[in-house]
Amino acid sequence: MEEVEVEILMEQLPDVPRVVDGLARFLDLEQHSLGQTTTLDRLLDTEQRELLAKGHTLRLRQKLENIYAGKELRLTYKKPLREHDTLFIREETKLKLMEGDSAEAISMLGALALGLSGQELRQWLLIEETAREANIGPKGSRVRVSVDYCTYSSPDNPRAKEQEVVFELESHGVPEGVILNAADWVINHIGGSIAKENKFARGLKMLGKT
Repeated sequence: MEEVEVEILMEQLPDVPRVVDGLARFLDLEQHSLGQTTTLDRLLDTEQRELLAKGHTLRLRQKLENIYAGKELRLTYKKPLREHDTLFIREETKLKLMEGDSAEAISMLGALALGLSGQELRQWLLIEETAREANIGPKGSRVRVSVDYCTYSSPDNPRAKEQEVVFELESHGVPEGVILNAADWVINHIGGSIAKENKFARGLKMLGKT
């Protein structure tokens, strides 16, 4: 599946309902939902971080908002499809796992990585994320808004943490121009700067792991 999104780095958490309402009015689209999710992401790569060097990411995500959702995990692999000055345009592949399957899946991926590159797969970064989410526009032609409060830590030093606020706009069937116009509106009204690197790369830099 193709993913088209922009990430805007914020100095502080904005008033999400007010911003979503203003953005919906600007785009002349109806707001359909506003909610919140909490997740824990484990970012995986080889010892030499070969995936990151290519702009690829391999992520194991666990939902944390309740004990039932917490047992469901999702393995996601992303790779760039084409370069863009503002947007991340990537191919995204997802696999849903139950809690008991995750160790076997990671073991299989680790064996594959070792066979192909001679390097083992390891966890490089943990991201605890609280996301305030909304959908603007009808199903099949909407903008997905996610304002994420991210806490980055390293598995080998979990007490050292860094935080950032990320305003994400993702296309769910709208043209790239709509996402670009929405990003311009957000920056003009509440500030922020366009992210040039993904969360994996930024988190490692913030923790001094580069």
